[in-house]
Amino acid sequence: ARQVFNQLSTFYQQLSDSFSGIESLIAERQRKKALDAAQLRDRTTYQLALVHRSNNNPELAVPLLLQIVRSQNPTTDLGKRAYQQLLELGFVDTPYPRSRSSN
Repeated sequence: ARQVFNQLSTFYQQLSDSFSGIESLIAERQRKKALDAAQLRDRTTYQLALVHRSNNNPELAVPLLLQIVRSQNPTTDLGKRAYQQLLELGFVDTPYPRSRSSN
């Protein structure tokens, strides 16, 4: 499922790029579809990371969680949840968002 969503996102983005500067409505709609597919990819990736974690395979979960943080940005809900998993696994040691008292 991750690969399919990733391919869909790439294809829609390529279409968007092809129409950029030519037909803005088509470009924007394809860009939106690319973002939607990427969001589904990242949600699927997160679920897979949780499965790996529950099976005591952090070495498989960590790369997936890192992909999510990079793709989503650590300020989004999914990005924060992925980072929290990295913290719980001991891969990172600084909570995010940090509390005001720890600044």
